[in-house]
Amino acid sequence: MGGTPSETARAGDAIGSSRITRQNSFWALHSRLQPSAPVDLHVRDVLDQLDRNRLAFEELSREVGGIIEIVGFSQEYAPAVSLEREIIERMAQYVIRLDCRDR
Repeated sequence: MGGTPSETARAGDAIGSSRITRQNSFWALHSRLQPSAPVDLHVRDVLDQLDRNRLAFEELSREVGGIIEIVGFSQEYAPAVSLEREIIERMAQYVIRLDCRDR
């Protein structure tokens, strides 16, 4: 793919030290930024990593369904996720779904 994954797993692998096994394989890229960086910069960093081999990642995402998952803590005074239009447009090029959840 032209990129080094941050994390990988195969279907059937144990999840952590539990007896539960993974239903699916996965290949993940994590943001390289500090956790305190703004959410849009984390998403931009992951997209920058995909851009190294854009055509291959775009084809793979269309085939298997790419996802950007944002996990964090929401704040009462601000939206949990706010992404610039340029970020949304870049995600659309890869046909990436966005999943957001609170811990």
